[in-house]
Amino acid sequence: MKLSLFACLALSLTLPSLAMAGVGKISGPEVEKGEFEAKYLLTHTEDDRDSKDSNEVHRAEFEYGFTENWAGEIGFKFEDNQKDDFDLKSTYFEALRTFTRQDSGWWISSGLIGEYVINTDGGPDKIESQLRLQRNQDKFRIRFNTTLEREIGGGSEDETELGTRASVIYKLHPNFKPGAEWHADWGTLDEIADSEDQGQWVGPALYGDLFTLPGGSKFEYQAAYVFGLTDASEDRVARFLLEYKTHF
Repeated sequence: MKLSLFACLALSLTLPSLAMAGVGKISGPEVEKGEFEAKYLLTHTEDDRDSKDSNEVHRAEFEYGFTENWAGEIGFKFEDNQKDDFDLKSTYFEALRTFTRQDSGWWISSGLIGEYVINTDGGPDKIESQLRLQRNQDKFRIRFNTTLEREIGGGSEDETELGTRASVIYKLHPNFKPGAEWHADWGTLDEIADSEDQGQWVGPALYGDLFTLPGGSKFEYQAAYVFGLTDASEDRVARFLLEYKTHF
């Protein structure tokens, strides 16, 4: 049975959740059966308030579409900064369920993910739910992600954090799709932070295909450079994603 967009939104907001925390990838909701994806993500953060406070987050993710509506993913998060050595910080497992597809007659494509993050650095684990929406309109593609994040286990905070991310791109050429991104951390569901205490970033982005291999496998990329808009936001964040797609 197909669920309405409002049902998807309601479901996402009732789940305890994880994984926004600042600037990150903005994902689509659609699953393709038999498709395998290998992704490398790099996020580099700089803050003028502390010239030594630069940080890099590296992620390796592997996803497979088991059916036309379900996909599973395993990922590994590494961090590298001037205070600590390059180290594995967490391992996470994700399931994506597609609810509606624009190419099947719906006005918008929608999906919901659930994720469990195992902290390998001594802190509490986390769980996440994320509502993913996507709309293609002529040569434009709009994506919107709403994320809830919650710590669990020993030492965890009894709060559910709320974040949103959005992107719009113009399909100028398969290899060159310029656009813009917006990332926001609002605070918690119990108490939305004051405007200057929120994380807010906006900036230009570029998406596209790199090349296609014989047999149909291909490489895609995403790149963005966003700027902090509030006192609580890091000044500059660069984001890069390289993705390999093939079918089994």
